[in-house]
Amino acid sequence: MRRKLLLSMLIALAWLVLVASAADPSSPRLLRVSLVEGDVTYQRTDLDKWVDLSINTPILEGDKVWVGRDGRTEIEFEDGSTARLAENTIAEFSRLGSSSDPMAVQVRVSGGVASFEVKSPAGPFTVETPM
Repeated sequence: MRRKLLLSMLIALAWLVLVASAADPSSPRLLRVSLVEGDVTYQRTDLDKWVDLSINTPILEGDKVWVGRDGRTEIEFEDGSTARLAENTIAEFSRLGSSSDPMAVQVRVSGGVASFEVKSPAGPFTVETPM
């Protein structure tokens, strides 16, 4: 009887730890690539070369995405917001903030055409473009 009680308590404790870590409001926002057509590459902050981008690739803070000729891509945030990049566009996801601070999102678009659909109830995120 004691073993069952102890086992039940350990399972409950493990479940509480999992729930608490999943609800952490300071966790970084999650981005994933939901569409890739044509020539699309990206560069991670820890790599010095550009590599082909594929569907479901996670996009991390500081990553750069380049859409070449006749290409396009769509990057989806965890809240359903999207960034769509057309051909000859380069974008850097310079700040991704956290799910508790969606205003901290910052995307730099150096050239080309990009459109954004923001679904966060907390407000829009920042998009920087050249003057």
